[in-house]
Amino acid sequence: MQIRNSLYIKRYVLGTFLNFFILLIFFYPDNIKVYIFFVLCILLNQFFLHQFGLKFLGLTSSRSFIPAPLLVVSKFLALILAFMYALKFAPHSVHFLVLSYIFQLIILVISTKRVVKKN
Repeated sequence: MQIRNSLYIKRYVLGTFLNFFILLIFFYPDNIKVYIFFVLCILLNQFFLHQFGLKFLGLTSSRSFIPAPLLVVSKFLALILAFMYALKFAPHSVHFLVLSYIFQLIILVISTKRVVKKN
């Protein structure tokens, strides 16, 4: 199953832009490198989480190129790298990043289509 078939793309993009724009207000211009790295890691983390969810629920084809255990490890690695980098270069702003990550998870849940498999 492709991402466009399992997500309300308009909701996800709108919520993501809103979330990252608000985060940008707190980081521009002093810590723009931290902001960019964090945003990329969070988007990568969300992609891995979504793909793992599809695999776990059996909603994806068997031709998937990334095994589920590798998705889980990659997801946590991206998240750990994002927060480690932020702690090193912007320790005073980590609470904004945590709130942004939680808000991004909420956006992903709201944007997920409810798929029911018929037997």
